[in-house]
Amino acid sequence: MQSRDRIVRFMFSWRGAVTIALLLGILLMLLIVGSNSRPNIDKLPEESSEIDYTSQANIHEGLELLRSVGGASRYNALSKDLFVFAKETIEDYKQDTKVVGFILTSEINKQDETLSFRGEFGSSSDTIDVYVTLLPNSRLKVTITNTKTKTNIDDKLPSNSPTNQYIATLPIDEDTYKIYFSELDEMIFVSIYERNPSLGEVAMQRIKDGIGDSLNPDTVTITFPSPETEEFQQPDQSDFYNEQTGEVLLESS
Repeated sequence: MQSRDRIVRFMFSWRGAVTIALLLGILLMLLIVGSNSRPNIDKLPEESSEIDYTSQANIHEGLELLRSVGGASRYNALSKDLFVFAKETIEDYKQDTKVVGFILTSEINKQDETLSFRGEFGSSSDTIDVYVTLLPNSRLKVTITNTKTKTNIDDKLPSNSPTNQYIATLPIDEDTYKIYFSELDEMIFVSIYERNPSLGEVAMQRIKDGIGDSLNPDTVTITFPSPETEEFQQPDQSDFYNEQTGEVLLESS
């Protein structure tokens, strides 16, 4: 009984009040710090990986995203887009050696061939909106926006490059040739159905019209049927494309 009276008197004394206030303040600070603490996701995964994290983001807990985009090819492409967005727009990531970590903070909303989700980078608390359209040949059309700063650099994202957007339109099948994309080789192939070099020129011009000045002729392979076996043969690409000027070499008629 006396012990309880001492406690009551202590609580109502000014010293007791100050002590209790300090304890409550410390407890409140611990709760605030704990709620605001963020795990460090800007690091390499603990398990070994063949992914090059100097060119793509480390997406944490990304298994559902991998399934939603339809496999590793699109998943890796999206991680490269996130990497470029972080390096271009967030100051802390402009160090060449820093790993870019990204984590989803929302469910993935998928409707037909489009999906969207929100997330955060490890070195920024800003919310990032991501919208993805799934295209043929494992290509993507991607929009990434920082909801706080309204920053958007879609024209710089690798998935949105003229080459990748053109690949998504393939195959193109004409009476005399076919332009198609091989995911295994990551190459554009042109199969000419006749032994006519001018058809190769026409096909190369069509590709250049679709891709523009960013066309890399080394990513295009043209084949003609062999005179002896009727099997397709690959000609020298320099017959159709001038790498220095970007000009498709068309013969005058």
